[in-house]
Amino acid sequence: ELEPSSDMTVIGLNGSLGVWMTRSAFDFSVLPSWIRIAEAPSGFSGTKAIEFVEHGDEAGDVMFFTGWNGQVTRVSGLQNVNSQDDVDQLEVANILSSAGAAVTGLSVDPNDPNHVVVTVGGYGNSSMGKVRETFNALSNNVTWSNIWSSAGFNNMPCYDVVIDANDPTGETVVVGTEFGIFVTDDGGDSWNISNLGMENGPDAVTAPVFDLKQQFRQSHPWSNVTNGGAIYAGTHGRSIFVNGIASDIQDEEVAEEVTSWNVFP
Repeated sequence: ELEPSSDMTVIGLNGSLGVWMTRSAFDFSVLPSWIRIAEAPSGFSGTKAIEFVEHGDEAGDVMFFTGWNGQVTRVSGLQNVNSQDDVDQLEVANILSSAGAAVTGLSVDPNDPNHVVVTVGGYGNSSMGKVRETFNALSNNVTWSNIWSSAGFNNMPCYDVVIDANDPTGETVVVGTEFGIFVTDDGGDSWNISNLGMENGPDAVTAPVFDLKQQFRQSHPWSNVTNGGAIYAGTHGRSIFVNGIASDIQDEEVAEEVTSWNVFP
């Protein structure tokens, strides 16, 4: 995972193999020097998701990673780490000890670093929910609530999540699942299938969506960003798709033009 406001790149492995950071991944004149910053999650595939706080005072200083073992870990103090000797300054905290299955995805709200949403994989019902949310992710006692309820789909795996950067309320959440994209624009009170463009109809199910990323950068006088707010979906064997701004979603029948997914590039 590349931290966008600095020069940090972080990779997560399995268990004792660790979570590692370098500040020189894109300096092609040197061999990157890697710093071991934490123990990696245990389990079959170890680390599942890594995300940074990208805005505000904690930008580049706080990151979260999730694991096959059902845990979520917060790492604080990264801006002070330039060598292995600095790692003792880090605060590493487990903020979700057991989700009941692998925590497959995590999104930090670009408008509120305390607002974090995670997805949980695995087939079968989860009593604590397949999509969980906290509004105090930076506190000492993080609390989570279930925001996932979609009739007929509660037992399917959820793989990744994006909190839409263009919705300042934080209520627009996009989730990649076993059957494609699901979207809520009311904080999880209701969920809608959003597969138009990946399938023939707006309510049709499609291939699993394993990865979601949003272009968080906007245009500036020195940078002509033309895809600000666009969300990219990586599918299982069916290419990468991109749509418009997720917070424009009202109803797929009347907002077809902005909610349709198109093959990328």
